[in-house]
Amino acid sequence: MIAIALKDLKIILGDRKALLLSFLLPIFLVGLFAFVYGSMGGPREEHPVKLLITDQDQTDLSAGIVARLDSLKSIRLTSMTLEEARQKVTRGDYPAVLVLHKGLADSISANRPGVLEMQYDPARELEMGLLQQAILLPLFELIGRPALQEMIFEEVQGDYPRLDPGLMKQIKNNIEKNFRSGKVSQVLENRNPIIMTPLIPVERASWALIQAVAGTAVMMLLFSVAGLGAGLLAERETGTLKRLLITPLHPMHILYGKLLSTLVVSVLQLVVVFIFAWLVFGLDLSLNPPALLLVAFTTAFACASFGIFLAAVSTSRKQVEMLSTLIILIMSAIGGSMIPLPIMPAIMQKLAAVSVNYWSIQGFFDIFWRELPLWEILPRIAILFGIGVLLITLARVFFKRNLASLV
Repeated sequence: MIAIALKDLKIILGDRKALLLSFLLPIFLVGLFAFVYGSMGGPREEHPVKLLITDQDQTDLSAGIVARLDSLKSIRLTSMTLEEARQKVTRGDYPAVLVLHKGLADSISANRPGVLEMQYDPARELEMGLLQQAILLPLFELIGRPALQEMIFEEVQGDYPRLDPGLMKQIKNNIEKNFRSGKVSQVLENRNPIIMTPLIPVERASWALIQAVAGTAVMMLLFSVAGLGAGLLAERETGTLKRLLITPLHPMHILYGKLLSTLVVSVLQLVVVFIFAWLVFGLDLSLNPPALLLVAFTTAFACASFGIFLAAVSTSRKQVEMLSTLIILIMSAIGGSMIPLPIMPAIMQKLAAVSVNYWSIQGFFDIFWRELPLWEILPRIAILFGIGVLLITLARVFFKRNLASLV
């Protein structure tokens, strides 16, 4: 038993790269998730939430609202026309647009509820909650507490016209007391001055379903292709690769053949996942078939190239296992497969652009949630294809240097 254990330890310690990766993996993951989850709770640097605003009223009051919101550290305000803002929200660039309609001052003077309108993307629920918390109190102060106090009192008086005048006076005093004591949030909960209007119909597929299907499919596909790519190293260890290299076959044909087989399996895996989502959860695959096929194919191509790249840069299957686990988990974490992007810190949302997961998930959201036409999804498709080309190009270089020279 001791002899076997010593033999295994000698083999493990002999592969220094794999050993190093085995220690780096938990360190990287602990640091990554501690950073992400640590930023979601407890004291932290405040990251502003993006918000569009359209001032159609063009009065001193509306200008004051824009200036007040722009002064908030928790909001990064951008002004633009309503049509442009709606396009930005439906494309997923911003969570919402706050619309100050014409006649805003008259609506406030008349104590009409819903004097402002927030047109939003229902898929950005968390950001909407943060936005409402950030803007309700400033808006409440600008609209005027006395006016809202009087509005609430008039509603009570209208609902109960026969109450004793003394009791009505006591009710009015209690309303004023609640406002003075800071119970503003309770009032706003029942009398929100903002009309909430979803720009994307809630009848569409659940954004959570799209997130679950797309995020999981891409992450598991990366793990699958890493295993398939490692088959290249298995062929080297068994001598198959050596026999192939002494044939007239060009070495790059071996690499491309492995890429092709991995690509076929990747496409089939995505097809199975989305057919399952259609049969079990009712995900509508007929919304934009050309875009769906292109996003799925370029996702499979990028992932397959990633698997071949890992095999090309590694010298043992153990290295592939550790390196793939490290890279895939990090890419999945920052790319939106594990954690939805809106709840991540701003720096993590920027880093997401380096992962295959991000571009693929956003492409599927463009199809199933935003229902964008093909030409608007083409940039994401092009980036996925470019990632695949870059990875397979790098794989060529390392394949010549590491694998071909070792057989």
